[in-house]
Amino acid sequence: MKNKAINVKLMIHQNLKYKPIRSIGLAILLTIIAFLIFFSSMMSFGLGNGLNSTEKRLGADILIVPKASESDLSGFLLKGKPSTYYLDQSMVAQIKKTTGVGKVTTQIDVGTLDAACCSSSIQLIGLDASTDFVVSPWISEVYDITTLKDDEIIIGNSISGQAGSSLKFFNQSFKVVAKLARTGMGYDTTTFMNQNTARKMAKLRAEKLGETALIDYNQSISTVLIDVQADTTPFLVSRSLTLNLADQNISVIKSENIIETTSNNLGNVLKLIRLLTGLIVGFSLLIIVILIMIMINERRKEFAIYRMLGMTRTHLMKIVLGELSMLSIFGVIAGIASGALIFYLFNQLIQQKIETPFLLPTLTQLNQSISLTIGLILLITLISSIYSLIKINRLEISALIREES
Repeated sequence: MKNKAINVKLMIHQNLKYKPIRSIGLAILLTIIAFLIFFSSMMSFGLGNGLNSTEKRLGADILIVPKASESDLSGFLLKGKPSTYYLDQSMVAQIKKTTGVGKVTTQIDVGTLDAACCSSSIQLIGLDASTDFVVSPWISEVYDITTLKDDEIIIGNSISGQAGSSLKFFNQSFKVVAKLARTGMGYDTTTFMNQNTARKMAKLRAEKLGETALIDYNQSISTVLIDVQADTTPFLVSRSLTLNLADQNISVIKSENIIETTSNNLGNVLKLIRLLTGLIVGFSLLIIVILIMIMINERRKEFAIYRMLGMTRTHLMKIVLGELSMLSIFGVIAGIASGALIFYLFNQLIQQKIETPFLLPTLTQLNQSISLTIGLILLITLISSIYSLIKINRLEISALIREES
């Protein structure tokens, strides 16, 4: 057989075709590796985006809520868990007099008991359109909250419905005037309304639960949000507020503490994901090298026959590398495709289970995840090929013939 007559591509296809168990096994392994690398990379981007979104949308430097409601506030902001609690709005005047306090606005939070739009209860938030500086800057991208009427609402991205449709809460019908972009935090399952409507919802909720009317809902708020003046710090202002409102049953929370706690928790999760990715790559490389070692040893007779038919070591190297390359290409395509399918189909379920702000990766980040997956699979394939190239380069046809005779 002359060298020029050897069709290496045809032999690669024939080898893969007539050795299905070996080919399929290695292809499945590479697919699983690619899937895990891609999926973990997308998870890292999603968690990071969720944290960035939370930082941008918290808006206030300090939040005041009833004592023992700190976890309710964090649960809503970070996990979307609805909550209901009230303060007397008379304290707002005292808050405004505190040194270092700049902008002040209030919100009324009412958790629904059920809603036709959703599979679970959601958060209703009543905004003070005249003073709000927290959510109006990003809601204004789709709607001017100063024009929000009593029978109108703005819904979060995860709530069923579109602008122009209607939703019911406590048997009251509301017109949806706008739907917000996804934020990756509790606002995705929130309905915004004016405070007059929110107070009405609070009364209806109490009536439905049979609660004794001990609260004057016309004078109630849930959260006070504060922006400190430029010449001071949230720490100093929060300390002053804690002293000035010592006789009130309230908690003063710095938003940076929420971010710091979330960031620390997220940092630990990301470290775990990266550690697992590293272990996956390391163990995968080891497994593939072992498989190639076994494969090369099993194919010694095959290689001896090829050599006797006139193949050079270069031909053998091309055949082995070609087989690995084709299987790697299949593994990358199948792994990324399955990873993307599962990630985008179940991203909302993932967000619910991890209970952490989560926002879908951007197109750029998707491309980065794909590039990372291709790069690591290529690295694994190249490193694992070194052994096969060394072994093939050392093959001596005379020794192989004696070994097989």
